[in-house]
Amino acid sequence: MAAAPADVPARGDPADPVRLVLLPAKIGTAVNASPFSTKLLAFVRISGVEHELVKADITSNSNPRKLWPYMLHGPNVVPDSSAIASYLAATYPETAGRMFPSDPKSLGLAHAAARMMDEATFPILLWYRFMEPANRVHMENSYFGRMPWLVRRMVMRRVVPRTEQRLYLQGVGRLSEPDLLKQLKADFAALSSLLGAGPYLLGASPCFADATLFGFLDTAIHDAAPNPCVKDAVLAHPNLVEFARRVRAEYFSDFPPGGGFPGVAAAAAGAAAAE
Repeated sequence: MAAAPADVPARGDPADPVRLVLLPAKIGTAVNASPFSTKLLAFVRISGVEHELVKADITSNSNPRKLWPYMLHGPNVVPDSSAIASYLAATYPETAGRMFPSDPKSLGLAHAAARMMDEATFPILLWYRFMEPANRVHMENSYFGRMPWLVRRMVMRRVVPRTEQRLYLQGVGRLSEPDLLKQLKADFAALSSLLGAGPYLLGASPCFADATLFGFLDTAIHDAAPNPCVKDAVLAHPNLVEFARRVRAEYFSDFPPGGGFPGVAAAAAGAAAAE
């Protein structure tokens, strides 16, 4: 049996540079193919945490959790976008810390919204990406498009069965496509109701859940998947579309469309599996 992974550090030295390791995966004109990578980028950009972007090297095995995105901060390796956000809030309370509401009820609402997206909405998004036949081909040619053809085929033969098993165990893989779409529409309808007419989910100021929301909306709106069910579920709510447009215009104007980063450092030790 594999050894249990070490606990994620709670905080670090504020003097250490923040290095975010992401895979510059392309899908349509989204900031990044991964909603978790986009979520993390939105978190640090909205909060104002100084950071450096590093391309993940998927051939390396230095990331103990084999999850990306992850963060290098001094001696600490911090996986998981939500854990990174909490770590940064504890390390930089004057910037990242402000993304976590001090009011317990507001914090609980933000946590519930973010967890819904991470744990309920994402598996359905994953199903539409890899289980829907036309979208599966689209993912192979876009998400893995920078790989040589033979490598790409080998990766897909490994990824698709694993994803299918993961979704079956999670429960999403046991549902029909109409039932999945019904749940997906309900998720985005709930998020639209929470956002309302406000600029952010909790009102005038952004919080960590807004970064999560942008991650999911941007990847949905800017994907060119043949089956547009996910995109259409978002487009049904004009306030979600406007939210995504505004955040992207304000915080991501320097990002090249369709993957890649501005000012990327040399490749560093990377991960072998997506979050």
